[in-house]
Amino acid sequence: MARTIPSGLQDLLDLPSCETQTTLDLTLVDTTEYHVATAELTVGAVDYTADLRRSNELKQTVFSPPDRGGVIIQNVDKVFGGYVVAEDLVKAEAVIGRYHADPAGVLPAVWVELFRGEAMPLVIDETQVQIEILGDMAAAGYCIGANTLAENCQSPFKHALTCGYSGGETTCNKKRKSKLGCLGRSNEHRFFGMEYPDIQIPAVGLAGPNNPPPGHQTCPRLDQYVLIRCITCSRPVPKIVRRLKPYHELFNPVSGMFHEIKSLTVVHNEPIWCLTAENGARNYSSFSHLVLWYREHVTGEPVANFVPGDPVLTWTGGLEDSKTADARYALEWGSVMKIEMMDGHIYAAGDEDDKFLVCHNSKQPPLD
Repeated sequence: MARTIPSGLQDLLDLPSCETQTTLDLTLVDTTEYHVATAELTVGAVDYTADLRRSNELKQTVFSPPDRGGVIIQNVDKVFGGYVVAEDLVKAEAVIGRYHADPAGVLPAVWVELFRGEAMPLVIDETQVQIEILGDMAAAGYCIGANTLAENCQSPFKHALTCGYSGGETTCNKKRKSKLGCLGRSNEHRFFGMEYPDIQIPAVGLAGPNNPPPGHQTCPRLDQYVLIRCITCSRPVPKIVRRLKPYHELFNPVSGMFHEIKSLTVVHNEPIWCLTAENGARNYSSFSHLVLWYREHVTGEPVANFVPGDPVLTWTGGLEDSKTADARYALEWGSVMKIEMMDGHIYAAGDEDDKFLVCHNSKQPPLD
């Protein structure tokens, strides 16, 4: 598409000579702005310093629009590089423009935007700052809209205008539904990303002869394994859930003890959730199935609330702290086992007979 010539520019181009200067506008993620040009000038209310040394030529045809450009800013006096480091320039928005002026001062000057994109720092040393500018389409959308379609939060942690968090923590994993992100800081309403909408799953406990009462339930799929007491050797051995009986005793990996089962109820037509740990432990269950983050976590968290990066407690022949590698709706429905225990309330469930997630079988009442 041909460029539209702004009003007044054609008159300047028709002059025997026309003064031109290249400008660069940089807007960092924290909203700080820098304006440099090949000469000191003022455009509207914006003052430009004469620190821009060079701008690469932009070539555009009908079939090949430009996708990148390059600029060099002087840094001998540390006016720019003394305050801006490479990390500050990541995801910064850059605009290359051209200033046209009548040398005689008769016609009004005209500024034209030539190229817009995302700044990518290449070199920052004691003499110069080299920046490559990726075009809108090549920059994955960072400069097309105010935000990207990435799942992670795009706001700087503790940014006053976007994040708003002012607590004592110094890091954030940028996840909305994470104890190390927004959820753990009661800050989900300020999540600054484009996470996919929550999957709408029917609540457990709707009317039906096999359905349990409302509330958090622990329901591994019938083809999963749990650890029970071996009758002959009194050590934990795997047992497939569908063959579990009330007289079996479930193994508590945290205490190392065995506990009696209070009741077992098969629940049909349940949406299935899959939680996978980084060490390979995996379990398929109802979405309200409770899994422990770590040893001291005595109540468990519904698997539907886990996101990659969250802590998760596993058993692989011994207790092992791991992290969530994947947590998602498995796009299937199946039969699960609602397990109630007499006491202890902690057991192990997994998709393989040697790798388990550490689970909780009931939700504890809130403390007064």
